[in-house]
Amino acid sequence: MINNETEGVLVADWVGFGDTVDYNSFTLESAASIAFDFEAGDAAKLDIWTLTGTAGKYSLKSLVNVAGKLDKNTGRYTGSTKAVLLEAGTYYIGVQSTNAAKGGNADYTVVLNDKRQFFTEGSYDDNEWEEAPEISTEIAMDGWVGFGDAIDYRCVTVNENGGVYSFNLTGVEDNVKMTVYSVDAKGKLKSLKSVSATAKKPEISTGTLTLGGAGTYVVAVEATGAKKAQNSHYSVEMEELGVFTGMDNNDWNTATALDGAFNGCLGKGTDADTVDYLDLSNWNGGLVLEMEAGSVKASFYDENKKAVKLAAVTFANNTSKKGVSSLTLKDGDKVNDSIQIAALDESVKYLKIEAAGTGLNSYSIATLA
Repeated sequence: MINNETEGVLVADWVGFGDTVDYNSFTLESAASIAFDFEAGDAAKLDIWTLTGTAGKYSLKSLVNVAGKLDKNTGRYTGSTKAVLLEAGTYYIGVQSTNAAKGGNADYTVVLNDKRQFFTEGSYDDNEWEEAPEISTEIAMDGWVGFGDAIDYRCVTVNENGGVYSFNLTGVEDNVKMTVYSVDAKGKLKSLKSVSATAKKPEISTGTLTLGGAGTYVVAVEATGAKKAQNSHYSVEMEELGVFTGMDNNDWNTATALDGAFNGCLGKGTDADTVDYLDLSNWNGGLVLEMEAGSVKASFYDENKKAVKLAAVTFANNTSKKGVSSLTLKDGDKVNDSIQIAALDESVKYLKIEAAGTGLNSYSIATLA
Protein backbone atom coordinates (compact mmCIF):
# COMPACT_ATOMS: atom_id res chain seq x y z
CA MET A 1 0.00 0.00 0.00
CA ILE A 2 1.39 3.40 -1.01
CA ASN A 3 0.06 6.56 0.61
CA ASN A 4 1.16 9.92 1.98
CA GLU A 5 3.18 8.27 4.74
CA THR A 6 5.11 5.77 2.61
CA GLU A 7 8.87 6.01 3.16
CA GLY A 8 11.96 3.97 2.27
CA VAL A 9 12.59 1.19 -0.23
CA LEU A 10 9.54 -0.20 -2.04
CA VAL A 11 11.29 -3.10 -3.77
CA ALA A 12 14.79 -4.61 -3.40
CA ASP A 13 15.85 -7.77 -5.28
CA TRP A 14 18.03 -9.22 -8.06
CA VAL A 15 17.60 -9.71 -11.82
CA GLY A 16 19.93 -11.29 -14.35
CA PHE A 17 20.57 -14.41 -16.41
CA GLY A 18 17.91 -17.01 -15.58
CA ASP A 19 15.73 -14.41 -13.80
CA THR A 20 15.53 -11.55 -16.27
CA VAL A 21 12.52 -9.65 -14.90
CA ASP A 22 10.72 -9.10 -11.58
CA TYR A 23 7.16 -7.86 -11.08
CA ASN A 24 5.72 -6.43 -7.89
CA SER A 25 2.31 -4.85 -7.32
CA PHE A 26 1.39 -1.78 -5.30
CA THR A 27 -1.93 -0.15 -4.44
CA LEU A 28 -2.61 3.59 -4.18
CA GLU A 29 -5.16 4.61 -1.56
CA SER A 30 -5.83 7.86 -3.41
CA ALA A 31 -4.99 9.49 -6.73
CA ALA A 32 -1.44 10.79 -6.83
CA SER A 33 1.32 12.36 -8.88
CA ILE A 34 4.38 10.23 -8.17
CA ALA A 35 7.86 9.42 -9.50
CA PHE A 36 10.26 6.59 -8.67
CA ASP A 37 14.01 6.53 -8.08
CA PHE A 38 15.85 3.46 -9.33
CA GLU A 39 19.33 2.09 -8.62
CA ALA A 40 20.95 -1.15 -9.85
CA GLY A 41 24.37 -2.84 -9.88
CA ASP A 42 24.23 -3.49 -13.64
CA ALA A 43 22.30 -2.32 -16.71
CA ALA A 44 18.58 -2.57 -15.95
CA LYS A 45 15.26 -0.93 -16.71
CA LEU A 46 12.34 0.12 -14.50
CA ASP A 47 8.69 0.24 -15.73
CA ILE A 48 5.47 1.19 -13.97
CA TRP A 49 2.65 -0.85 -15.47
CA THR A 50 -1.13 -0.92 -15.45
CA LEU A 51 -3.30 -3.90 -16.30
CA THR A 52 -5.56 -3.44 -19.34
CA GLY A 53 -8.02 -5.57 -21.27
CA THR A 54 -10.78 -7.96 -20.23
CA ALA A 55 -10.91 -11.33 -18.55
CA GLY A 56 -8.72 -13.80 -20.45
CA LYS A 57 -7.17 -11.00 -22.52
CA TYR A 58 -5.29 -8.97 -19.96
CA SER A 59 -2.02 -7.27 -20.82
CA LEU A 60 0.40 -4.91 -19.13
CA LYS A 61 0.75 -1.35 -20.40
CA SER A 62 3.78 0.71 -19.45
CA LEU A 63 2.83 4.12 -18.03
CA VAL A 64 6.35 5.42 -17.40
CA ASN A 65 9.86 3.94 -17.51
CA VAL A 66 13.52 4.71 -17.13
CA ALA A 67 16.73 2.89 -18.05
CA GLY A 68 19.51 3.17 -15.51
CA LYS A 69 22.58 5.15 -16.53
CA LEU A 70 26.06 4.29 -15.29
CA ASP A 71 27.44 6.58 -12.61
CA LYS A 72 31.23 6.31 -13.15
CA ASN A 73 31.91 7.54 -9.62
CA THR A 74 29.93 4.75 -7.95
CA GLY A 75 29.88 2.11 -10.67
CA ARG A 76 26.11 1.76 -10.24
CA TYR A 77 23.22 2.45 -12.62
CA THR A 78 20.69 5.07 -11.52
CA GLY A 79 17.66 6.85 -12.86
CA SER A 80 14.35 8.51 -11.97
CA THR A 81 11.02 8.28 -13.79
CA LYS A 82 9.07 11.31 -14.81
CA ALA A 83 6.13 12.12 -12.53
CA VAL A 84 3.05 10.17 -13.58
CA LEU A 85 -0.57 10.82 -12.62
CA LEU A 86 -2.23 7.69 -11.24
CA GLU A 87 -5.80 7.13 -10.10
CA ALA A 88 -6.42 5.20 -6.90
CA GLY A 89 -5.95 1.50 -7.68
CA THR A 90 -3.44 -1.30 -8.23
CA TYR A 91 -0.32 -0.98 -10.41
CA TYR A 92 2.83 -2.99 -11.06
CA ILE A 93 6.55 -2.31 -10.78
CA GLY A 94 8.63 -4.16 -13.38
CA VAL A 95 12.45 -4.33 -13.19
CA GLN A 96 14.27 -5.98 -16.08
CA SER A 97 17.94 -6.73 -16.64
CA THR A 98 18.89 -5.36 -20.07
CA ASN A 99 22.24 -7.20 -19.98
CA ALA A 100 21.08 -10.65 -18.87
CA ALA A 101 21.80 -12.28 -22.24
CA LYS A 102 25.48 -11.39 -21.79
CA GLY A 103 25.60 -12.76 -18.28
CA GLY A 104 24.82 -9.45 -16.60
CA ASN A 105 23.04 -9.37 -13.29
CA ALA A 106 21.93 -6.58 -11.00
CA ASP A 107 20.84 -6.13 -7.46
CA TYR A 108 18.38 -3.21 -7.44
CA THR A 109 16.22 -0.95 -5.28
CA VAL A 110 13.13 1.13 -6.08
CA VAL A 111 12.03 4.02 -3.87
CA LEU A 112 9.31 6.67 -4.05
CA ASN A 113 10.59 10.07 -5.17
CA ASP A 114 10.25 13.03 -2.77
CA LYS A 115 8.33 15.00 -5.43
CA ARG A 116 5.24 12.87 -4.83
CA GLN A 117 1.84 14.53 -4.35
CA PHE A 118 -1.22 12.67 -3.07
CA PHE A 119 -4.73 13.93 -3.75
CA THR A 120 -6.53 12.73 -0.67
CA GLU A 121 -9.41 15.23 -0.51
CA GLY A 122 -11.53 13.86 -3.33
CA SER A 123 -15.07 12.73 -2.55
CA TYR A 124 -16.55 9.99 -4.72
CA ASP A 125 -20.20 10.14 -3.60
CA ASP A 126 -21.00 13.03 -5.96
CA ASN A 127 -19.37 11.91 -9.22
CA GLU A 128 -22.73 10.96 -10.81
CA TRP A 129 -25.53 13.54 -10.89
CA GLU A 130 -28.34 10.98 -10.46
CA GLU A 131 -27.17 10.10 -6.93
CA ALA A 132 -25.54 13.38 -5.94
CA PRO A 133 -26.51 15.33 -2.79
CA GLU A 134 -28.70 18.41 -3.21
CA ILE A 135 -27.98 22.10 -3.31
CA SER A 136 -30.65 24.64 -2.38
CA THR A 137 -30.90 28.15 -0.98
CA GLU A 138 -30.33 26.61 2.45
CA ILE A 139 -27.76 23.93 1.57
CA ALA A 140 -24.47 25.07 0.04
CA MET A 141 -22.02 23.06 -2.06
CA ASP A 142 -18.45 22.76 -0.75
CA GLY A 143 -15.67 20.49 -1.84
CA TRP A 144 -12.47 19.77 -3.70
CA VAL A 145 -11.89 18.87 -7.34
CA GLY A 146 -8.72 17.76 -9.07
CA PHE A 147 -6.95 14.72 -10.46
CA GLY A 148 -8.80 11.58 -9.35
CA ASP A 149 -11.96 13.54 -8.60
CA ALA A 150 -12.27 15.97 -11.49
CA ILE A 151 -15.97 16.81 -11.16
CA ASP A 152 -18.61 17.15 -8.44
CA TYR A 153 -22.39 17.21 -9.02
CA ARG A 154 -25.37 18.44 -7.03
CA CYS A 155 -29.07 18.09 -7.74
CA VAL A 156 -30.77 21.50 -7.57
CA THR A 157 -33.85 22.00 -5.41
CA VAL A 158 -36.03 24.98 -6.43
CA ASN A 159 -39.31 26.39 -5.17
CA GLU A 160 -42.32 24.30 -6.26
CA ASN A 161 -43.50 27.19 -8.44
CA GLY A 162 -40.05 27.77 -9.88
CA GLY A 163 -38.25 31.07 -9.83
CA VAL A 164 -35.13 33.02 -10.73
CA TYR A 165 -31.85 31.97 -9.13
CA SER A 166 -28.13 32.64 -9.24
CA PHE A 167 -25.25 30.32 -8.36
CA ASN A 168 -22.21 31.98 -6.81
CA LEU A 169 -18.80 30.27 -6.95
CA THR A 170 -16.17 31.36 -4.39
CA GLY A 171 -12.97 30.17 -2.67
CA VAL A 172 -11.32 28.96 -5.89
CA GLU A 173 -7.55 28.30 -5.78
CA ASP A 174 -7.00 27.07 -9.33
CA ASN A 175 -8.87 26.65 -12.64
CA VAL A 176 -12.48 25.66 -11.94
CA LYS A 177 -15.60 25.68 -14.14
CA MET A 178 -19.17 25.69 -12.82
CA THR A 179 -22.08 24.66 -15.07
CA VAL A 180 -25.83 24.66 -14.42
CA TYR A 181 -27.73 22.05 -16.45
CA SER A 182 -31.34 21.18 -17.17
CA VAL A 183 -32.21 17.50 -17.53
CA ASP A 184 -34.36 16.39 -20.47
CA ALA A 185 -36.91 13.55 -20.56
CA LYS A 186 -34.17 11.07 -21.55
CA GLY A 187 -31.96 12.04 -18.62
CA LYS A 188 -29.52 13.99 -20.77
CA LEU A 189 -27.88 17.13 -19.39
CA LYS A 190 -28.25 20.40 -21.32
CA SER A 191 -26.02 23.31 -20.32
CA LEU A 192 -27.88 26.46 -19.28
CA LYS A 193 -24.88 28.53 -18.15
CA SER A 194 -21.16 27.97 -17.55
CA VAL A 195 -18.73 30.26 -15.75
CA SER A 196 -15.06 29.84 -14.84
CA ALA A 197 -12.91 31.04 -11.95
CA THR A 198 -9.16 31.10 -11.32
CA ALA A 199 -6.78 31.96 -8.50
CA LYS A 200 -6.65 35.53 -9.86
CA LYS A 201 -10.44 35.67 -10.18
CA PRO A 202 -11.68 33.33 -7.42
CA GLU A 203 -15.29 34.52 -7.34
CA ILE A 204 -17.88 34.46 -10.11
CA SER A 205 -21.67 34.15 -10.51
CA THR A 206 -23.92 32.69 -13.16
CA GLY A 207 -26.13 35.76 -12.95
CA THR A 208 -29.89 35.24 -13.14
CA LEU A 209 -31.23 31.88 -14.31
CA THR A 210 -34.92 31.09 -14.81
CA LEU A 211 -35.72 27.63 -13.41
CA GLY A 212 -39.22 26.21 -13.67
CA GLY A 213 -40.70 24.32 -10.73
CA ALA A 214 -41.47 21.21 -12.82
CA GLY A 215 -37.95 20.93 -14.23
CA THR A 216 -34.93 18.93 -13.06
CA TYR A 217 -31.65 20.82 -12.71
CA VAL A 218 -28.05 19.96 -11.87
CA VAL A 219 -25.00 22.03 -10.96
CA ALA A 220 -21.48 20.73 -11.65
CA VAL A 221 -18.08 22.00 -10.50
CA GLU A 222 -15.09 20.80 -12.51
CA ALA A 223 -11.32 21.14 -12.25
CA THR A 224 -10.47 22.01 -15.86
CA GLY A 225 -6.78 21.36 -15.23
CA ALA A 226 -7.25 18.01 -13.47
CA LYS A 227 -5.23 16.12 -16.10
CA LYS A 228 -2.32 18.45 -15.31
CA ALA A 229 -2.61 17.78 -11.56
CA GLN A 230 -4.31 21.13 -10.94
CA ASN A 231 -6.76 21.04 -8.05
CA SER A 232 -8.84 23.42 -6.00
CA HIS A 233 -11.18 23.82 -3.08
CA TYR A 234 -14.41 25.71 -3.80
CA SER A 235 -17.78 26.78 -2.41
CA VAL A 236 -21.10 27.37 -4.20
CA GLU A 237 -24.08 29.23 -2.79
CA MET A 238 -27.51 29.18 -4.44
CA GLU A 239 -29.42 32.47 -4.19
CA GLU A 240 -33.16 32.91 -4.77
CA LEU A 241 -33.91 36.20 -6.54
CA GLY A 242 -37.65 35.71 -7.04
CA VAL A 243 -40.36 33.04 -6.88
CA PHE A 244 -42.95 32.71 -9.63
CA THR A 245 -46.62 33.39 -8.88
CA GLY A 246 -47.51 29.81 -9.80
CA MET A 247 -49.37 27.94 -12.50
CA ASP A 248 -52.80 28.14 -10.82
CA ASN A 249 -53.80 31.32 -12.66
CA ASN A 250 -52.39 30.58 -16.09
CA ASP A 251 -55.71 30.68 -17.93
CA TRP A 252 -58.98 32.63 -17.88
CA ASN A 253 -60.94 30.01 -15.96
CA THR A 254 -58.54 30.00 -13.00
CA ALA A 255 -57.88 33.74 -12.84
CA THR A 256 -56.93 35.06 -9.38
CA ALA A 257 -59.75 37.16 -7.92
CA LEU A 258 -58.26 40.46 -6.76
CA ASP A 259 -59.73 42.24 -3.76
CA GLY A 260 -56.54 43.74 -2.33
CA ALA A 261 -52.81 44.16 -2.87
CA PHE A 262 -51.11 41.53 -5.04
CA ASN A 263 -47.49 40.65 -5.83
CA GLY A 264 -46.63 38.64 -8.94
CA CYS A 265 -43.49 37.20 -10.46
CA LEU A 266 -43.15 35.80 -13.99
CA GLY A 267 -40.31 34.40 -16.04
CA LYS A 268 -39.41 33.00 -19.43
CA GLY A 269 -37.70 29.62 -19.62
CA THR A 270 -38.25 25.88 -19.40
CA ASP A 271 -41.43 25.13 -17.44
CA ALA A 272 -41.46 28.77 -16.28
CA ASP A 273 -44.56 30.73 -15.22
CA THR A 274 -45.01 33.22 -18.09
CA VAL A 275 -48.52 34.66 -17.54
CA ASP A 276 -50.95 35.68 -14.79
CA TYR A 277 -54.70 36.10 -15.33
CA LEU A 278 -56.31 38.39 -12.72
CA ASP A 279 -60.06 38.76 -12.14
CA LEU A 280 -61.01 42.40 -11.40
CA SER A 281 -64.76 41.81 -11.05
CA ASN A 282 -64.70 42.66 -7.33
CA TRP A 283 -62.08 45.40 -7.54
CA ASN A 284 -63.37 48.74 -6.31
CA GLY A 285 -61.75 52.02 -7.22
CA GLY A 286 -58.47 52.57 -9.03
CA LEU A 287 -55.22 50.68 -8.96
CA VAL A 288 -51.46 51.13 -9.21
CA LEU A 289 -49.46 48.62 -11.24
CA GLU A 290 -45.73 48.97 -10.57
CA MET A 291 -42.67 47.09 -11.80
CA GLU A 292 -40.12 45.76 -9.32
CA ALA A 293 -37.84 43.93 -11.79
CA GLY A 294 -37.77 43.14 -15.51
CA SER A 295 -40.73 43.96 -17.72
CA VAL A 296 -44.30 42.78 -18.40
CA LYS A 297 -47.10 43.38 -20.87
CA ALA A 298 -50.43 44.30 -19.24
CA SER A 299 -53.72 43.94 -21.17
CA PHE A 300 -57.34 44.66 -20.10
CA TYR A 301 -60.43 42.63 -21.07
CA ASP A 302 -64.18 42.53 -20.55
CA GLU A 303 -66.25 39.62 -19.19
CA ASN A 304 -66.22 38.03 -22.66
CA LYS A 305 -62.42 38.15 -22.77
CA LYS A 306 -62.40 40.85 -25.43
CA ALA A 307 -59.86 43.66 -25.23
CA VAL A 308 -61.20 46.94 -23.81
CA LYS A 309 -59.71 50.42 -23.70
CA LEU A 310 -59.23 52.33 -20.46
CA ALA A 311 -60.57 55.84 -20.14
CA ALA A 312 -57.22 57.15 -18.93
CA VAL A 313 -53.86 55.92 -17.61
CA THR A 314 -51.27 57.97 -15.72
CA PHE A 315 -47.61 56.97 -16.18
CA ALA A 316 -44.65 57.18 -13.80
CA ASN A 317 -43.74 60.68 -15.02
CA ASN A 318 -47.33 61.86 -14.41
CA THR A 319 -48.18 62.04 -18.11
CA SER A 320 -51.54 60.58 -19.13
CA LYS A 321 -52.94 58.73 -22.09
CA LYS A 322 -56.48 57.79 -23.12
CA GLY A 323 -57.79 54.70 -24.83
CA VAL A 324 -55.12 52.24 -23.63
CA SER A 325 -55.95 48.52 -23.98
CA SER A 326 -52.45 47.15 -23.44
CA LEU A 327 -48.98 48.45 -22.66
CA THR A 328 -45.51 47.22 -21.72
CA LEU A 329 -44.02 48.24 -18.37
CA LYS A 330 -40.31 48.12 -17.60
CA ASP A 331 -38.55 48.51 -14.27
CA GLY A 332 -36.59 51.76 -14.01
CA ASP A 333 -38.14 53.31 -17.10
CA LYS A 334 -38.92 56.99 -16.43
CA VAL A 335 -42.31 56.69 -18.10
CA ASN A 336 -43.29 53.02 -18.08
CA ASP A 337 -42.07 51.91 -14.66
CA SER A 338 -45.61 52.16 -13.30
CA ILE A 339 -49.17 53.18 -14.17
CA GLN A 340 -52.10 54.56 -12.19
CA ILE A 341 -55.75 54.10 -13.13
CA ALA A 342 -58.01 56.45 -11.21
CA ALA A 343 -61.09 54.26 -11.62
CA LEU A 344 -61.72 51.11 -13.61
CA ASP A 345 -64.47 51.27 -16.21
CA GLU A 346 -67.35 48.90 -15.50
CA SER A 347 -66.46 46.97 -18.66
CA VAL A 348 -63.01 46.03 -17.31
CA LYS A 349 -63.23 42.56 -15.74
CA TYR A 350 -59.84 40.94 -16.37
CA LEU A 351 -56.18 41.89 -16.38
CA LYS A 352 -53.67 39.71 -18.23
CA ILE A 353 -49.99 40.14 -17.34
CA GLU A 354 -47.32 38.44 -19.47
CA ALA A 355 -43.56 38.22 -18.96
CA ALA A 356 -41.98 40.53 -21.52
CA GLY A 357 -38.37 40.18 -20.43
CA THR A 358 -36.10 37.22 -19.81
CA GLY A 359 -35.24 36.31 -16.24
CA LEU A 360 -37.07 37.91 -13.33
CA ASN A 361 -40.23 39.94 -14.08
CA SER A 362 -41.86 40.94 -10.81
CA TYR A 363 -44.64 43.46 -10.25
CA SER A 364 -47.08 44.66 -7.59
CA ILE A 365 -50.68 45.85 -7.66
CA ALA A 366 -52.05 48.19 -5.02
CA THR A 367 -55.32 49.99 -4.41
CA LEU A 368 -55.41 53.60 -5.49
CA ALA A 369 -57.35 55.57 -2.89
